[in-house]
Amino acid sequence: MAKKNYAYFFLREKPVRILVKLLDGDTHVSCLAKRVKMTYSHTSKILNLMEEAGIIEFKKNGKKRIATLTNKGKELARAMSKALTLFSKL
Repeated sequence: MAKKNYAYFFLREKPVRILVKLLDGDTHVSCLAKRVKMTYSHTSKILNLMEEAGIIEFKKNGKKRIATLTNKGKELARAMSKALTLFSKL
């Protein structure tokens, strides 16, 4: 199986918005979708790819899934947040 190009995926606007928003803490998928102004299904699809890449993990709370950044995810999210801050100063 060919290795996925995660860099291409993570350098797109919506995955970056989700990743940075997860720095605020563990979040239900539905709440996260509202906070980043995306549909639940699109948010869930992006999160599933992030889980596959080892960036997040899911915890169950009843029927709801809670997205949590892994250590690797926190490192990447902080870097993305810093990059966004630098870009906003241009």
